[in-house]
Amino acid sequence: MIELMTPVVKAYCAKKGFDVCVEAIQVFGGYGFTSEFPVEQLARDVKIATINEGTDGIQAIDLLGRKMGMENGKLFLNFLGEIGKVIAAAKEKESLIPCQYP
Repeated sequence: MIELMTPVVKAYCAKKGFDVCVEAIQVFGGYGFTSEFPVEQLARDVKIATINEGTDGIQAIDLLGRKMGMENGKLFLNFLGEIGKVIAAAKEKESLIPCQYP
């Protein structure tokens, strides 16, 4: 499971980290691009996460090309089974039942 999820988690965290920095730059406006605030440095530093240890594109190719087919797809089918268990457990929780409006 770890081998299957590693590229997904890496790409998600790298993208969200960069997105947060871009939003911070927007909050600061033009000052976000200046060295007076650490936001511009953080944006540059976090961008390397999408490149380091294989770009997100290479990670995606690895996920689809190698890991999805490992053991004839057994790893991915096990993952789908885990998702099914979580969905079934969520359906049992009253707080997650959608409200019915008249």
